[in-house]
Amino acid sequence: MVQLGSCPEGVCATGSLRSLKAGDPVWAADPASGYAAAEVLERLDGGRLHLRLRDANKVIIVDARSVMPRSPASTSKSDFADCVSLTFLDEANLLDNVCQRYSKGEIYTYVSHVLLAVNPYQELPGLYGRAAMRSFEGPLRPGRRPPPHPYALAQAAACGLQCGEDQAIVISGESGAGKTETAKIIMRYLEVAAASRASCTGGASTSTSSASSSNNSAEQGVLAMGRVLESFGHARTSRNDNSSRFGKYLRLRFASSGALHAQTTAYLLEVSRVVNRSPGELNFHIFYELLAGLGTSGLALVGLQQKAFAHKILGDCSPPEERTHGLAELTAAMESLGLGTLLNDALKVVAGVVHLGELAGEVSQESLGWAGELLGFSGTDLRRMLEQKNILVPGSAPIEVERSKQQMDCVLRSLTVTLYGRLFKRLVSAMNDALRVVQGASSSRGPELGILDIYGFESLERNSLEQLLINLTNERLQIFFAERVLAAEQQVCVKEGLPFKEVKLPDVGIQVVHAVNSILDVLDDFGMRRWRNFSNASDSSFCETVRRSAATAPGSSSQDERGPAGRKHQAIRLPRLQRQGRSVSQMRGAFVISHYAGQVEYTQDGWMDGNDAQPLAEVEALLGSASSHLVRSMACTSASGTTEDHGKRQFKSASHQHRRALDELLSTLGSARLHFIRCFRPNQQQEPGLVDRQYLLEQLRSCGTGQLMQVMHQGFPHRVSLQEVAAKFGPLLPERLRRSSPQSIVRVLMHAYGVPKGEWAVGVTQLFLKAGQLAALDDLRRGHGCLDPDILARAVRDLVRSRWRKAVNVICLVRYLTQLAMEQQRRRRKHVFHSMASDSERSQRPANSQAETFALCVSPGFLYCSLEWLGKGPPCSCSECFGNAAGLPTAVISDSWSSRCPSRGQHTWCCLFFKVLTAP
Repeated sequence: MVQLGSCPEGVCATGSLRSLKAGDPVWAADPASGYAAAEVLERLDGGRLHLRLRDANKVIIVDARSVMPRSPASTSKSDFADCVSLTFLDEANLLDNVCQRYSKGEIYTYVSHVLLAVNPYQELPGLYGRAAMRSFEGPLRPGRRPPPHPYALAQAAACGLQCGEDQAIVISGESGAGKTETAKIIMRYLEVAAASRASCTGGASTSTSSASSSNNSAEQGVLAMGRVLESFGHARTSRNDNSSRFGKYLRLRFASSGALHAQTTAYLLEVSRVVNRSPGELNFHIFYELLAGLGTSGLALVGLQQKAFAHKILGDCSPPEERTHGLAELTAAMESLGLGTLLNDALKVVAGVVHLGELAGEVSQESLGWAGELLGFSGTDLRRMLEQKNILVPGSAPIEVERSKQQMDCVLRSLTVTLYGRLFKRLVSAMNDALRVVQGASSSRGPELGILDIYGFESLERNSLEQLLINLTNERLQIFFAERVLAAEQQVCVKEGLPFKEVKLPDVGIQVVHAVNSILDVLDDFGMRRWRNFSNASDSSFCETVRRSAATAPGSSSQDERGPAGRKHQAIRLPRLQRQGRSVSQMRGAFVISHYAGQVEYTQDGWMDGNDAQPLAEVEALLGSASSHLVRSMACTSASGTTEDHGKRQFKSASHQHRRALDELLSTLGSARLHFIRCFRPNQQQEPGLVDRQYLLEQLRSCGTGQLMQVMHQGFPHRVSLQEVAAKFGPLLPERLRRSSPQSIVRVLMHAYGVPKGEWAVGVTQLFLKAGQLAALDDLRRGHGCLDPDILARAVRDLVRSRWRKAVNVICLVRYLTQLAMEQQRRRRKHVFHSMASDSERSQRPANSQAETFALCVSPGFLYCSLEWLGKGPPCSCSECFGNAAGLPTAVISDSWSSRCPSRGQHTWCCLFFKVLTAP
């Protein structure tokens, strides 16, 4: 991760064409705003710089490695739609470009193939809707990139779908950054595109009308499903009043008729929120919608009070005002899916969960009765399960033992969490089934588009298993993201004919993933021990084991000890030794993981319970005996229909299930063409027009944009059209060079301005520059008039010398391969013709139809050439024949070819096909 006050590797060294000197504009690290604009006053000894801050008019002395070059405001464009067009490609200039665009109402920005979206927290007129979609209609035009917008990515995905290729759009970011809204924007575009496609599809009008009607039904069904998931899966957090507490992967499939089919997969619901939350946060929306929507008479039927703070699991905070009408909207959504009856049963379960929360600490007979009635349990059975446990003794009746207070709370938590978690899964499954009915059966499988709305990196006051799984998901997605973006960049290089050089990603992320997987393996082992009633299986013993592994790992240290930048990365660290309010036992039980987005300290609480995906046998038995059909369907039963016996079941790990689901998700994404959207919050107050630059910079780093910059620094991030450069700067060249190709003109210009050869490359249509080398084009844009004659002459000589060297290399290669081919032919000719004569079938064929193929390996260059000839006699090896066969200009070959064709003008009797392939 790029730390504040440090440059990405290589930027300061090669970020500009000259060393920083007095008067140069730079960015200086600033803890308040991320980076502050400054100007170099002078260079000091010891690698230090004397700077003047532009806004504060303050003079400071800093380490030269902590500054980044800045483009002069008077000579550069104020903002760029694509950050790869920036003169200096680093996080300081990226941050400034995003902020400049945001201040102008431009909330979307490209970074190569990635779309950055900053939440405006207000309506922006004209940015969305049918009128805005017209700019993104139809197929993509070659050479013309649409402006940054979710519609642009949706357009590219729609075009890919029409070509029969699976697509996927990955949307990530912090809670409150606008991920869900961005997914809705893309959905609306795709719905319009599907309707347009259906109307343009040939065939009877009845078929078109049917497809359009199906799409309307699918659209309404997807929107209704989203509304239900918002109630049961969203909650107010410290950062967002409507935070999605689960990951969602929406699959959209377009049938050949144009009909749209949708299905949703949910990942890792934060079900522990039902019983445990951070201060100032609320439970899931559905609880408050239930209290606000039932009314006095309705609440009396379920034994609840309208005041949320009157119930233990709902906290002491006031619910959001928009939840007042939430129940009516939820009811309409469920009824549109034909699931009104299921909603009524689900609301009873929700009310029953509230009453279960009242049993924590002290069992209330009233709450016990209400919970049993709403959930379909017998009050006596529920009390017995909470207060007593059965110990099975072989050969005798079960022995009932009183539970301790702590054991009662553990059983109650298991029952509460199991009920809500399985209710959520049941709703998702039922809505997917309802969508299949609404959309109808599909006769053919069309291409699929996936929209992944996934939770962002989390570092809370208290972090446990759920935060670790969330951060593991982001860690793996970041590695996947970097690999795919890098692959896309390399494809551009290959398409433009640039020499391909493999760039390896940093292995820090892979080390962290391996470390987290090892922690989860240890957790599974402790979970299995607890399942078998081993005494040492506890949260504290698990965390102590992780701490010991961190302490004995190579290069381990306390988090306070920061070694040099080149020190080996340590994924697991020991926590800080001092922190206010921390006890010694808590300090020893916690550990720190260095994720790509930052270091996260994990506490010792909730690991065993959170990882146990299989509730107690008594809980399963109680669910299976419920009179409520919905609750009874949540029980995990065996094939015989009876509740599974504890001794026959295996331990089920939540972490293992999540990792398996994550593997499946990445496999699905890997088979599709990907589009990435990174969403950001401009400030923590959720106020429009306000930008907290430091907060935004932290998000840019945490979403992996800094790593993306480092990857792009290793390639050619800056691209400029050759035609544009040639048209604008060709007049600076002599008359005899103006008629040259754009590639030649650009090469002369690069030589003339002294850009190092390894810092630029000329492709088929674009000029590629290394990071920071766009300053060379800035010099060109400033217009220095005619070039210096001596510099220009040297550049022309370099160009001519390069052409001559290339021609000589081609001639030498052709001569070398020809001589090898002739030598090989002389050695094998007698053996070949003997084999051909001894073959009776071949001897019956016409002489001029006989053929033979040789493949010879030239090991010095790993080149393979294949020779094919027809008829009798050796192939012709003259310069004209060989040059034509190899696709080379005859004039280039014949001028230096030593031998002449003995049968000039008689080439019909022999034909030489020559092909050179680079071996992998």
